[in-house]
Amino acid sequence: MGVASHRGALLRNDEPTIIHVYNAELRGFANYYSLATSVKRRLSKLYWLWWQSLYKTLAGKHQTSVRKMVRKMKSGKQYIWRCTGRNGQPKHFAIQRFGDLLKQKAPGGADVDVQPNTVVLRAARTKLIDRLAANACEYCGKHGGYFEVHHIRKMKDLTGKQAWEKHMIALRRKTIVLCIQCHHLLHAGTLPDMRRKDMQK
Repeated sequence: MGVASHRGALLRNDEPTIIHVYNAELRGFANYYSLATSVKRRLSKLYWLWWQSLYKTLAGKHQTSVRKMVRKMKSGKQYIWRCTGRNGQPKHFAIQRFGDLLKQKAPGGADVDVQPNTVVLRAARTKLIDRLAANACEYCGKHGGYFEVHHIRKMKDLTGKQAWEKHMIALRRKTIVLCIQCHHLLHAGTLPDMRRKDMQK
């Protein structure tokens, strides 16, 4: 195994975005290898490199050492980035752990294989942290609960056939903040057209 290094392409992003990109990559490994045996032990070196790279990137952004960055984020057994959203409410972004991800199941107990999304977010018109701070699903409008960010690689990948694709085209964004229910339905290909529900009311 090589030596972990920081990722310069991510330094211009805010801390929640950097953490989100790294977490998405780790979830991809966990989903792909979840059915294999002794995964946690066999991929321990890979996880260590991922962990070191994440903290070197965060430390590089703040021009400090990895040790100081780890101490700043350590909270019991977890490592959390704390910040304040646009509405003044505190926001927490946790560093995911490989062992915990291997234990997770999709709703209903089914195993899932979600492709990691490692798109590097460039300067957006509205920061991801501000949109997450709204605590609302940008598709169904649900407030409160757990939210995830869905990415696409390029705007031209959107066909406009699905209602959620039309929504992203209208916003001209490559990301959309979704409640966990909408996100699971989107990946399953069963996300309904919320506009039809509005017209029926």
